[in-house]
This record gives sequence, structure tokens and C-alpha cells, in this order.
Amino acid sequence: NSPKGDANIACDNFEEKCTWGFVGDDGFWASVFDCVECVSNKDCDDGNPCTEDTCGYGECEHGPIKGCFACNVDTDCKFMQVCYEYEGVDTEWTWSGKCLSALEGDVIGKCEITEKKCKTSCAGDACEELECESDADCGFGQYCTDKSLCGWIGDLQCKFECPAGKKYAWVMSAKPDEAVESGTGIFKVSPTTLCMWGWKNPAFKFNCWDGTNGNGAWSDGDKAIVTCNDENFTIAPDPIYGSQGVQVLTFVNHVCGF
Repeated sequence: NSPKGDANIACDNFEEKCTWGFVGDDGFWASVFDCVECVSNKDCDDGNPCTEDTCGYGECEHGPIKGCFACNVDTDCKFMQVCYEYEGVDTEWTWSGKCLSALEGDVIGKCEITEKKCKTSCAGDACEELECESDADCGFGQYCTDKSLCGWIGDLQCKFECPAGKKYAWVMSAKPDEAVESGTGIFKVSPTTLCMWGWKNPAFKFNCWDGTNGNGAWSDGDKAIVTCNDENFTIAPDPIYGSQGVQVLTFVNHVCGF
């Protein structure tokens, strides 16, 4: 029997594109074939991994999958996501990724959070490790951001390890001088305050102090070990009092605006 409608119409693929049934005519049953768009979900694969392709009553439907965004490469995806190769409608996925930009051309994959934690993407077992997963992974005075990078907010913070016998770091800045206990004390100050001395970059001076007013009470600043929450700083002897141990610490990544 001919396909329904026109005897000259032929289906693209007899096994997958045609359906058949029986109709009764004066007590006689005859096979009738009908050309349809699909007979199974496989026929409806539109090449987009973020649509749910289904076949219903010979017609394809392509419903969007919530939380899924198509991609071509890893850079289409958000941080800690990669673009997985699309393998067709029979593949089961857990959708949780999103792409950052609109795509051009045919999509090849979808975004999904990786099992490994990577800064950009994973290639097999190769993975670039994150800078941090918690604050404990970061340096002094820093915290782990939502981008898994170590950063800091608010005040600049520094601590000092002076040589034995020197109990304090004596800090001189645009605010009143401050005695910071060696090893445990923290000097906190805003970058703006450090700019009040009129230098190009936020800076302060310091020396080590034994807590008395005796001879040699202030010295050995050049031997101090200094740690700050912004690691981009330099330490140099003070132009005038450097021979007495006074040092100048400058945060080079900050520029004072005057």
C-alpha cells in the first residue's frame, strides 16, 4: 500500500520514519503506512544538549532543560565548569552549569560542574589547583573569596617578628605612633590613612623596640620579619635614620590620589 496522501510520497527512512496500522474496509484488513516526523526520541535529536527531545504522536518536541546552557568550549562556561561533549538524547546528565556568553554556530556540549576543583578546566587527570578552599589556605589577614582566590578587604594588616630582646615593633605612620607586640600584635590601618603623608604609595616606618628608654632601645628594624595581608610591599632603610634600624614599608600595588 502507498503512504498516506500521495502515492508518490516516500518516507526518508522506512524503519524509523514510517508507522503502520490496519484499517477495515468491508471486512477486509489492509496495511496503511503513514509518514511521520519521528517514531522514537532518537529521531528528535536537534543537536542541542540543553533541550529535552521527545517524540509524541509522530511529532518532535524540544523542551528546554532548566539550568542547562549549551557551550562550545570551556571558556563558554562559568568558573569551575567545563564544556562536556554532547552524546545525544540517550545520555543522562545532571544539569547545574551555565555558560557565560552566547554561542555561535552548532553547539557541541553542555556545562557541568567538575568533580575536580579547577581554576579553568580539567583535561583528563590534569587539573590546575585552586588557590584556596577555606580561609586557612590563605596567608595572614586574608580570606578565601567565592572565586577560590585569596584576597583581603578593609584595613591593611601587618605583623612583625623582631629579634630576641626586642618586644615590640614601633610603627610610625600618618596616625599616632603605635607599639605593636612582636610576634602576636597586628598593625591595622587603611590605605587612605597611609597616604596622608603625601607619598606616592601608602607607606609607614617602623623599628624594633625593647620597651625601655635605654641606649639602643630602638634598633634592629632591618632584622625584623614582616608579614602583611597584601604581599605586594617593599622594605627599605629610611633615608635619614636607616643606620639606626628605621625601615620604610611601601605597598606598591596601591597609588595615592592627590
